[in-house]
Amino acid sequence: MFSYVTATRSLLWLSLAILAVPFSLKSSDAVELLMLTTPSCTWCELWEEEVGVIYNLTPQGATAPIRRVDFDNKDLVSFKLPVIYTPTFILFVKGQELGRITGYPGEDHFWMLLDELLKKLTNLERPKCPDLPHKKAQINGNKPC
Repeated sequence: MFSYVTATRSLLWLSLAILAVPFSLKSSDAVELLMLTTPSCTWCELWEEEVGVIYNLTPQGATAPIRRVDFDNKDLVSFKLPVIYTPTFILFVKGQELGRITGYPGEDHFWMLLDELLKKLTNLERPKCPDLPHKKAQINGNKPC
């Protein structure tokens, strides 16, 4: 069912996509998690509800800040492999793809897969984790840095 929240999210994603077009999709940040998404993606919405609301408060979010990109703008970034499904999460280090998570397998599996990707980072690329009070990050033991 199409709700007010869904409509608002769709408009937000559309606005972000329009704003992102004039800018290069590659970031100057050393480490970044790129999330390719579409406004109509139910799995993307589920990720936003379960993970997206806390991602920036976690050690993973401190290590690899997330940037959401509309799937239709994916041609502006060069990838090792084609992107077919949304969401697709691609870990970039200094503009180079280090690894990816295709799809959203649920909250627990997402954190596990992301931790595996983040283990590939060298100590030089890994920023120092701040002390974060968020209980969920502490309970799940999600401390990749």
